[in-house]
Amino acid sequence: MPVLCVEGDPQCVGLFKENAAQYDRVELFESFLSDKEGIETVQMDKEGWNTTLLPGSGEGGKTLQVRTLDSVTSGRSHPCGLLKLDVEGYEWKILSGSRMLLENDKPVICLEYNIRHSGFPPEDFVRGIENLRNLGYEHVMVYESQGVLLSTIALG
Repeated sequence: MPVLCVEGDPQCVGLFKENAAQYDRVELFESFLSDKEGIETVQMDKEGWNTTLLPGSGEGGKTLQVRTLDSVTSGRSHPCGLLKLDVEGYEWKILSGSRMLLENDKPVICLEYNIRHSGFPPEDFVRGIENLRNLGYEHVMVYESQGVLLSTIALG
């Protein structure tokens, strides 16, 4: 099965390359993702391992070159069946930059979302769910951190 990995943290990219070398159908793109192509100013927490991007350009802000998931996945010959995101709060921005992928492939989306640690307002979660509904997604399944199903929510 083909696997596409996208990683922006340079330290983790090295680990991905080392681990992926044993497989023949793994593509790795070195990039941070967002909702638009270009330069984004962010605060970085836990840099170098589990890097967390937070909105804002205050003291210590860094500028990053970012891409959209649509641009990273354009031209691929295999459809995306599963999209797994563990991006420490950037889920909804990345999904906003994935409209073509989501419309064309309708992958199952598995994401970790911790509202207390995201740095984004709770409204982003609501807008993100509304966007998924508008793209034809019909249900959301919510699990707690140990894998217990909490709820299934109809988006219609």
